[in-house]
Amino acid sequence: MSKNLKHQELILASSSRYRRALLDRLLIPFRIVPPDIDETPKHDEDATALVERLASKKAQVVGQHEASALIIGSDQVAVYAGQIVGKPIDREDAIKQLELISGGKAELLTSVAVLNTLTRQTQAQTVSTLIQFKALTRPGIERPGYDIIEKYSFQRSYRSDGTTYDRAGIDARKRRD
Repeated sequence: MSKNLKHQELILASSSRYRRALLDRLLIPFRIVPPDIDETPKHDEDATALVERLASKKAQVVGQHEASALIIGSDQVAVYAGQIVGKPIDREDAIKQLELISGGKAELLTSVAVLNTLTRQTQAQTVSTLIQFKALTRPGIERPGYDIIEKYSFQRSYRSDGTTYDRAGIDARKRRD
């Protein structure tokens, strides 16, 4: 490990509690700085290009204000039937999305970008995870006592061919690189 890396602060450019929990598992100190960026897809931008652009942009925006840090930016997007599934705007929108995807397969694309502010170099990787959703019914989704986002989020509603870590934004197999 280079001498400079030992003195660089690790910063997570994210407000995601899932990404924070993953970094907490590493038992190394880090700071969280949520980036303020527009996440609107560009005209004709495909899902892979979108997550790669947003992950890099998050790291770059936070990195503008840091002199000696490694900045981790990450983004995810789900694709169902060839269309990007956006983040639900409210509970009803989340229910409709889950009803639409119920019993079907979706692809979850996760991109992670790491910016070294000393060298201004960014390394990035995108991982695709195929998701098979359980069959969900509206009464099951709305069952009292269950938080829809927690109970039926991508983290808990499927079988997958990927790792726990890539679904939450950081692939454990790659974190040592």
